[in-house]
Amino acid sequence: MEELITVIIPIYKVEKYLEQCINSVLNQTYKNLEIILVDDGSPDKCPDICEEYSKKQYKEEKNLSKNLIPYFSV
Repeated sequence: MEELITVIIPIYKVEKYLEQCINSVLNQTYKNLEIILVDDGSPDKCPDICEEYSKKQYKEEKNLSKNLIPYFSV
């Protein structure tokens, strides 16, 4: 089994690029990934985008054995 790789993505005022960034990581050929999104109080829609990805990935984790994207706010 492949080792788990953790990708930590800091987030602040990047709503224009956030989905592209997350999708880029999710589309890698290496699949044993854990993605941690760290929102530092971004005033734009970043928290909403993170929440949507978190819900979507949790559903896929439950149904398709894909990796969960934990969402942490500091």
